[in-house]
Amino acid sequence: MESKIELQAETTAVGSIIDILPVELMRGILSCTPKPPSHTRLHDQPAYEMLQRAETPLKNMSLVSKRWRDIALPILFSHVVWVVEFLGMIAEPPPDVDDRLENFPLLCFLRHHDLARHVDSLTLIVRDLGKSPLALVSASELDGYAASSSLEAKISYDWLWDLVFGVVDPRTFIVIAMPDTLGSLLSRAVWEGDAWTFDMNTVNILSLARPAATRAQLNAATSSSPKQGAADASSPASQTAPASKLFTIRPWTHLLLNEGSFTPVYRTYEFFLRRPPSILPGLLGCDSEAPPGTPRLIPPTIKSLSYVAIFPLSSHVNILATFLPCGLDHLLIQLMPDIDSNILLSPREMHHLQLADLWMERNTCYSLIMAKLLEWHKPGNRGEHFIITQSNLADDDKEDPDDPWASLREFETGDSRDEEAWNLAVQQVQLSRAGWFVERRGKFVRGLRRRVGVSAWDASSTASLWSDSSSVLSPEYLAELSADFPSEPPPGIPSELTYGVPFSP
Repeated sequence: MESKIELQAETTAVGSIIDILPVELMRGILSCTPKPPSHTRLHDQPAYEMLQRAETPLKNMSLVSKRWRDIALPILFSHVVWVVEFLGMIAEPPPDVDDRLENFPLLCFLRHHDLARHVDSLTLIVRDLGKSPLALVSASELDGYAASSSLEAKISYDWLWDLVFGVVDPRTFIVIAMPDTLGSLLSRAVWEGDAWTFDMNTVNILSLARPAATRAQLNAATSSSPKQGAADASSPASQTAPASKLFTIRPWTHLLLNEGSFTPVYRTYEFFLRRPPSILPGLLGCDSEAPPGTPRLIPPTIKSLSYVAIFPLSSHVNILATFLPCGLDHLLIQLMPDIDSNILLSPREMHHLQLADLWMERNTCYSLIMAKLLEWHKPGNRGEHFIITQSNLADDDKEDPDDPWASLREFETGDSRDEEAWNLAVQQVQLSRAGWFVERRGKFVRGLRRRVGVSAWDASSTASLWSDSSSVLSPEYLAELSADFPSEPPPGIPSELTYGVPFSP
């Protein structure tokens, strides 16, 4: 009994010491808790529960005392998850309602407790678990579009985005939902004629992100939003299928689409003829079944695009390769499961599958991507020795403004752990002489952004680069490349110029 009393006394003493700590120090202690899963799991196999965590240390700390709660709440609500059981629960409030937020308890809570300004990321999860597979039967009656998807595509959810972003101003907004639900939220019909050949419970991830905006930038964006909306409403394209306001309500610069696993379709006959239920054609504005003049959803502010899927069909990836948006600086492609995934080891996932089909489609996908990446610039256009200068780099930006692949400066693959495939890609880039270089494993950069400071006339540095490339390149090709790097500069060429080295370890 005495030991229990002593323990309680010690606990009270420790609690008293912590309670007298300055607020700044307490905030620093609480901010050391683990980062939310959304920071690292957006490239994983999508699932409704993927952001759940068994341990909730920050939430537990907020229950210790009122002082702890006041300090913990802003940190706790910096990353918010909003779960909706089905899309029908999101209904537009009548215009005569005094408080339009009364049907949205989460938004009310954030506003009432002055936590909205602390929200850094907001994730909307729409489960729609009660959807019956029989609903897809109507797809054949609508040329591949399910009745629910076709009808809900005519419903605009711009009021929802106005409501949400009128309360919070997150740097990252994530939607986790089934493809047709995602299409409904974005006012786009999703083709579901072959949905039965894919996983009926497929979940997609759509993420929009932007850098931290200053208050002046935010005010400018807010003031320009009504004008943008008015312009969109008056355009002919918007009268057929207006672009979702979600993409223009903030100046988003990065978009990620994770479509999950395509492996179930490989169990069907002539799988390569199947078409997945996907929002990708709507994002790119290339849906062949959409009304003429339907605009793409991806706005021109997007400079970085990430596409993630697990063994997608090459015909589907070809849509991305063919209709890539203009103005992108960075593109990331990942077509294989993450290193921590057990899909390839799962008897359920691999049941009645031919592994050769998976690898064949993966290789075809990358061949389509690499062909587009390298075809816009033909070898020899810059001269025999391929000298790169700032003026030449400026010329690159002007070569083909209508070719979206010409504007790319960075290309990443999330599948570089495949040693053989990565080495093959490196060799293909080297042979193309198209101005791309290896910045690090899994990433190519174009032009002077390769960050390789090798002088054109430094023979020893050049030789060391070639020696590091010997595992990939043949001796004959190395000799050919070495001949391109003379020991002395040609007449009339300044010695401070640098050559474009095709490989940097």
